[in-house]
Amino acid sequence: MIADVMASLLYFLGLGYLVQRGIDLLGSQDRQSMGIGSSPIAPSDLARALSTRIGLGMLAYTSAITAGLPLRLGFWVGAMGAGLGLLLAARRLRRRPLVCQVSPLALAWLGLALALIFTLSMMLPMDVLWANDARSVWFFHAKIIYFANGLRADSGWSEPAIRFSHPYYPKLVPILAATEMLRFGYWNEYLPKLALASPLACYVLALFAGTRGRASASALGVTVVALLATGALLHDGYVDAYTALPAAGALWALLRWLSGGHRRDAEHALVLVGLAMSTKEEGRLFALALGVGLSPFFLVRRVRSAAWRFLWSRASLPIFALALAPALLWSMRAGGFGVHNYLELNLSTKIRALHRLRTGALASIMRALIDPASHWFDAATSAVSGLAAVAGVAKLLGILLSRRLRLVTLVCISTGLVYFAELCAVYLMTPYDFGWQLGSSADRVMLVAFMCLLGVLADALEDIEDLRLPRRRGSA
Repeated sequence: MIADVMASLLYFLGLGYLVQRGIDLLGSQDRQSMGIGSSPIAPSDLARALSTRIGLGMLAYTSAITAGLPLRLGFWVGAMGAGLGLLLAARRLRRRPLVCQVSPLALAWLGLALALIFTLSMMLPMDVLWANDARSVWFFHAKIIYFANGLRADSGWSEPAIRFSHPYYPKLVPILAATEMLRFGYWNEYLPKLALASPLACYVLALFAGTRGRASASALGVTVVALLATGALLHDGYVDAYTALPAAGALWALLRWLSGGHRRDAEHALVLVGLAMSTKEEGRLFALALGVGLSPFFLVRRVRSAAWRFLWSRASLPIFALALAPALLWSMRAGGFGVHNYLELNLSTKIRALHRLRTGALASIMRALIDPASHWFDAATSAVSGLAAVAGVAKLLGILLSRRLRLVTLVCISTGLVYFAELCAVYLMTPYDFGWQLGSSADRVMLVAFMCLLGVLADALEDIEDLRLPRRRGSA
């Protein structure tokens, strides 16, 4: 299994490197802006670069299959692109070996991240088959794609018999799972879950990049908290963890960029938002919440100037297009397949929402979403989540007492509040019994809101780290 996980990572890493080179050449970036300066590469920069390239590889491959390319043809075209990308990377490393570019701390940081990635990846196919494990709707969709050799309109997506599986869901995970089984040459009920190793690696590396762009105990601690908060969702067949983790990584990258980071941080955030949107509907809610939550801060001159510099660069448009491509392509093709989201904004939906508002349903929804007893899956995870919540509240109290409000803290809070409001609106409008739907999904969909709270915690820990650094210099 380790060899297969490694092969999958190299596949998307090579493909992503090729895509990144094409974007950089299109943008006419020089060596320094491409991250190949003379100084050693920092640990966070290395983690960010690897996460971005794996993410770009997955987005490019998923976009091609979603656009209609046959699965087997797409796999071999992607394999040739990955091989070319790895050859170009090897050629560059031959001119300047990696040990000359990367600091020893960065190599140790990368080794720790890889050890965590491979440990978690080995857990993926080991669950007993029950409930929503390997036979969940995501892998059911993967099975359809595998035997149909791609996303085809004649594969029965609009059949009433499979309506229970929500066929309108985004197709990133099903496409990756179908491709994973293509490597084995036959369908299996366990092994498709190995396809989650590539997105898991991308997201763990994104978290290891931290919120201030440095390797620190606080960055490692927040990464562990984020992974523990997902609990069994990392390997039980649901993909909510694989929606919440890229949301957290996108927030981390955005915080680095707003704190004076590199243009690469903004690109990294876009890639992760695109992956979240292509994984589950809640990823699209997060993207909308992030946009709405961030928009008031464009009144700040520093944010506005940084955003304009990024948007007017020639490399930004391909990144935007690639990040949005899988979700937009599937939205267009799903209509042609006769597949529609059950939650449509029409007159009956508005009447239903207004009726539930009059009957006091909003209070019940908010109570169910916020109630800690309905969240997290075991005692250890509950303890970690409670600790993060306490630390987040302590951070807010510290802000009130010191009257010092950081911009990045405001972004996390505003994004979390907008996302929470979106969830309340969805449960008000759902055509199903919202009590049943809350009981079966509240603990999972609130993971993204928890990651926003975790961003406040990460910023608080980095503040403490900043306070300690001058003392170390003075005592040296």
